[in-house]
Order: sequence, then structure tokens, then C-alpha cells
Amino acid sequence: MLEHGRVIELGTHDELMSLRGRYRTMFDLQAQRFTATEDEEGVAYDVLA
Repeated sequence: MLEHGRVIELGTHDELMSLRGRYRTMFDLQAQRFTATEDEEGVAYDVLA
């Protein structure tokens, strides 16, 4: 995981997820986009299941 051009977390996906650091936060935020049924402005859209 890079921040401002420096490595701040290093490891496999599983290792980084278990650290519960920046990588985990960013992964979880991105994953939420796949389960949401509307965007930030309240516009609904279809979700693939």
C-alpha cells in the first residue's frame, strides 16, 4: 500500500486485510459499491447479483 509515494503497508491481500489498516479501509469502501442500490445522490441503479 502506497501513500505519498512511500510504502505504508506490505503483504498479501489476506495479510493486508488482517492488519485492518489503510488497505482494508479502501478495499471495504470499494466493495460497498457492489452492494449499494443507489449512489451518493440517491439515484437508484441495478445491482448484478
